Amino acid sequence: MRSQKALLGAFALAISVAVSAVAQEPETLGDVARRLRGEKAAQASSGQTSEQEGLQADLACGDTKSLPASGPISQLQILAWIAGGLSGGDLIREVRARGLSFEPDDAYVRKLVVTDSGFELARELRSAPRHVEAPLVENADAVAQMYETAMSVQKQDYQSALKQIRPMLQSNPSNLDLLFALGSILNKMEDFDNAAQVVAKVVELAPDFPFAHGQLSYAYYRMGDGPEAVAEARAMLRLRPDSSDGHKFLGLGLSVEDDDGGALHEYDKALKLNPKNAPVYYDIGVIRANQKDWQSAITAYERAVSLGPPTWFYFSNLGIALGRIGRVDAAIAAFDKGRMLAPDRAELLQSYGALLCNYGRDDQAIEVFTSLLEATPDWNMARPCLYKSLLRAGRTDEARKVKEDYAKYSPNHDSW
Repeated sequence: MRSQKALLGAFALAISVAVSAVAQEPETLGDVARRLRGEKAAQASSGQTSEQEGLQADLACGDTKSLPASGPISQLQILAWIAGGLSGGDLIREVRARGLSFEPDDAYVRKLVVTDSGFELARELRSAPRHVEAPLVENADAVAQMYETAMSVQKQDYQSALKQIRPMLQSNPSNLDLLFALGSILNKMEDFDNAAQVVAKVVELAPDFPFAHGQLSYAYYRMGDGPEAVAEARAMLRLRPDSSDGHKFLGLGLSVEDDDGGALHEYDKALKLNPKNAPVYYDIGVIRANQKDWQSAITAYERAVSLGPPTWFYFSNLGIALGRIGRVDAAIAAFDKGRMLAPDRAELLQSYGALLCNYGRDDQAIEVFTSLLEATPDWNMARPCLYKSLLRAGRTDEARKVKEDYAKYSPNHDSW
């Protein structure tokens, strides 16, 4: 999952306002979270201010000049925010409140119809206030490239999105909208340390941009840093109390703090603001699964799947929960759908293979575990179950080889 670091490293030096994406020594996610927290505290104690003075001259992509937290919204900003994962509700509220710096033509509106926000966003653009007294001339190539980046994100093709945003950042390394989109893409690619460093720089330079606080909260959540995840989510909600995603991020942070009741309360607020917020149903399912309330977890996961867009982990978690109550065929169907989206995802294949092994479906288990180990040979936890299924299938020589491989890949060369 770290192949994107090579791409990011190729242009890290060009991102002059962002910290270097490649550290001299490897850090764990917890190390990064603690270091960022320390840097934040040091800045606060020294009275360090953000570097917003003079940014107007170099924040442009092409000829566009704007801070992402104020003023009418440009064509490129809308697309960067879509690439950055803004929910439709948040994006529409921003358009409604701030208006547009351009006159949207039919071609631009038609492009936005195919985004996740769809017709509702297109309709809002047609009626949004215009602030075009001194219209900005945007770089048409940059707008087109940002559209391609946003479409790649929508398709969950994050490697392509990263490649597409790279030349724009090389030309405009101080553009906070692009950096925000980059941080979100890295979050989606599970490169949370780099995501946190990029988005933390956006927060430093534009502290009133609420959605950067949200992305930073999510990165901290995935690092396991509950206090910082909660703090950044609360910062987002102070700026946008009506954001469904803001309450979602706060719920995630509270869940790291083992405050399930508080998390569920925030998820309830999120759904009242946006009943179609699929990730919130998934997050509810995670809490219910941790509580061993499998039926409630299944209900929540199925709701997330129905709202979409589907992801491999929706189906993987649904398969696990269905297996826990003995609905094996339904669990297999869920895992198969997840596998279509992420054929080599080790976590999904491990859970799928374990289900098949535990229910004696050995031929299927052998196929799944073999596929997993071909893609990820050092995924050693797959081997005990594979060994068991091979023995039950009468394939003793292959089973013996699997046990030998387990010792080879074990840190101390121990067998089970």
